[in-house]
Amino acid sequence: MSIDIPDCTKLPLSEHIEAYNKRNKVTREHVDSIQCNQDLVEKVIYNYLIVKRILKNLYWQDLMVCKHVCKTWHAAIKSLALECRGPREFGIIFKPGRSEFIKSGNLNVRPLLVLTFICVKYKEIMIRECKSIVPKTCQPSCGEYHCFLDIVDKFTNAPKDCMITVICKKSEDRFIPLPVEDVPYNSYFVSGLYIPIIPQVRCRRIIIRPEHPFHCLSITSSIDRIVAKNEIFKGVIVFASNDMFGNALNSTVSEHLKEVQPNVPFAIGGCVTECTIKHSDVKIKNNTNALNNIMSIIAFTVPKNKENESNFDMFSLILDSKMKTKDNIEHITIF
Repeated sequence: MSIDIPDCTKLPLSEHIEAYNKRNKVTREHVDSIQCNQDLVEKVIYNYLIVKRILKNLYWQDLMVCKHVCKTWHAAIKSLALECRGPREFGIIFKPGRSEFIKSGNLNVRPLLVLTFICVKYKEIMIRECKSIVPKTCQPSCGEYHCFLDIVDKFTNAPKDCMITVICKKSEDRFIPLPVEDVPYNSYFVSGLYIPIIPQVRCRRIIIRPEHPFHCLSITSSIDRIVAKNEIFKGVIVFASNDMFGNALNSTVSEHLKEVQPNVPFAIGGCVTECTIKHSDVKIKNNTNALNNIMSIIAFTVPKNKENESNFDMFSLILDSKMKTKDNIEHITIF
């Protein structure tokens, strides 16, 4: 079983990000120089407050490069990381003539986890022409079509591999960002949660695929390997397909966690999913089949010592169905 992703062109990493990732030099030809007052330029680029205000608007991938410019820039970027407290929400919405990637805050800190949600009924309209995407994904526009999942990956995840996509069976079951001015909450075709890195916290992903012959054994052995690394579970989220929802496999996860570490906050992901996708498994071009994972387990852990015992906590919250309205949910803080 597989999920079909419409055929389109894979988005490459930005030239400077790919060069940095491979430790190569970027050679640009025919670049026009801009004549500026050198004294004024130096006063700006070495002014900590000005630099910080400019850099906070960049994505974390750009800051990964910028931190090597000088001590002032490095200090400003380090300060921005310390100021980032809590997750960011994002989504892709349709507007006349364009598709826009919007976010609730700056994505200027490396992600710990990117959770993306789409509805299975939208998968056939998940591509848009490059020139209609805002912000620009290619400079200049390539004229090709790109997949929404790839757009989210470029802005939030790449070149890391920490993105999980949850394909929901019903549109009302997916994660919806908090209201944005002039953006109805039901206009999001893709939405998600961006969790920045947290000191000492690790995000472990256990992916179960249909071809795994012994599902229960795969899960328990993966949990045991995490415990063997002297890590404490701080919370576990499980996204299961319809076939696995309520299956003995779910019980295996919760029961084994109780055996290795009692009182672990544990939650089913909040909806019955069609499947989950690890983005690095998606073949955007020439092969439109994305692997269908029947279960994805996301475990947050910290080192097993008293100093880190209370630096991160998760809570499980269950709402009665009559409470599941936007007005009741929008004031709840997850982390």
